[in-house]
Amino acid sequence: MKQFKTTFAVVLAAVLILGCSLLNFGGKFSPPDWILGTWADSLGTTEYTFETDNVTQTIAGYGINLGLAYIAATVTETSNDSLYEFSITQSESTASYLFEKTSATTLDYTITASSTTSPVMKLTKQ
Repeated sequence: MKQFKTTFAVVLAAVLILGCSLLNFGGKFSPPDWILGTWADSLGTTEYTFETDNVTQTIAGYGINLGLAYIAATVTETSNDSLYEFSITQSESTASYLFEKTSATTLDYTITASSTTSPVMKLTKQ
C-alpha cells in the first residue's frame, strides 16, 4: 500500500507539472515596453522579470510566476511612460506593486499590502 501511495503521488505530480506547462497562464499582466526585461536590487535578493504578458518575482532565488500564482485573483494595472503599477486582489485582500522609472536603467519600487507600504527599493536593469 505504501508503494502504491508513493507511485500515485509521483504520477499525480508528473501530470500536474505536464498539465501546467501545456496551459497558457499569460495574459494577467501587460507591462509597458519600457519595463520589459529583468530588474534586480543591489543586494541580489529581489528580482523582477517583466514579459509582455506576465511578471515573475524572485526573492532569495525563489521565483514566483505571478500570472500562475494569482490565476484566480483580479489584477488591475496602471501605466504610463515612467510608471507601472499593478494590484492583485484575492479573498478581499489587495497588494499593490508600484514601479517608477528613475532613469533608463533604474527603477524605484514599493509594495503596499494591509495598509503598509514597504520602503523604496532600487532596481537596476540586468
